[in-house]
Amino acid sequence: MNILIIGGAGFLGYSLSKYLSKNSFKVDIIDNFSRKTSTKDIEILNENNNINLIEGNLIDLYKDKTISNDYNIIFHFAAIVGVYNVVNQPYETLSKNILLTDLAIKVALMQNKLDKFIFTSTSEVYSGAIEKELAVIPTPENTQLIIEDSYSKRATYKLSKITGEALCLNSGLPVTILRPHNIYGPRMGMSHVIPELIKKILFLKDGESLDVFSANHTRTFCYIDDAINLFYLIMQNKNTDNEILNMGAPNPEIKIIELAKILCALSKKNIKINVREIQEGSISRRCPDMNKTIKLTNYKPIFDLKTGLTNTFNWYEQNINVYS
Repeated sequence: MNILIIGGAGFLGYSLSKYLSKNSFKVDIIDNFSRKTSTKDIEILNENNNINLIEGNLIDLYKDKTISNDYNIIFHFAAIVGVYNVVNQPYETLSKNILLTDLAIKVALMQNKLDKFIFTSTSEVYSGAIEKELAVIPTPENTQLIIEDSYSKRATYKLSKITGEALCLNSGLPVTILRPHNIYGPRMGMSHVIPELIKKILFLKDGESLDVFSANHTRTFCYIDDAINLFYLIMQNKNTDNEILNMGAPNPEIKIIELAKILCALSKKNIKINVREIQEGSISRRCPDMNKTIKLTNYKPIFDLKTGLTNTFNWYEQNINVYS
């Protein structure tokens, strides 16, 4: 089985490619390395005999017709992500993410024996319905999607993913759409709440204060190893064809301030919590209904939140110089 991961040097793609290669799958990775990726991580990918790293922009590779047409599975991860990146590049987020998905679909359509095209959307698509109190928590996949904030810079990411979903569903491909909810772990960069908090904590001295924004908003968090296992189950399972599935952990739903307290405790520093304002565009709750995903895949998460946070904190403590 031949597998292509578009955007494969990023957080999800890196972990997935290593997992698949250990299971003797041949994996090609396309990435332009626009995100911060350590030289060591690139070397690890290059030294793996089951992984072929293709450096370049998808648009150029497609135009030059240098992409193979014998892939069985395609994962599309490429996108501008992270709140900081999105609010500072709203137009690029919308235009580039839609373009990348269009190109990924065109690459999929040229394959001779494609079994599945897997598109990673986002839990952000539920935000409008949640804020309008038109969605239940945990939130199922059949929730009506509400677009009420197209003027918002942060909303451009959500809008690009909703458009991406529509492109996929109307492409004629055997597609599975995934809506990840706060997947975290080592190597996830700095544009997400857990590594942002960890970085702040690592640079604080004993007795100093940590600013925590949107402190009483709640999230559930899914450790990367559980997410990769779920990707694998979805890839292998025909029952997931032409389905939209949540990806994440249904519990525990935890306040951001409580998350910060756990991370502070892991630092073994005496750090005070300074509650700040709610960040613009941050929804009050985010928690996936995983019943449909579990039913179709028999997925069973292994890592509890404390174990995952400990693993993540320890990794960033040793590698923070790569991202700071």
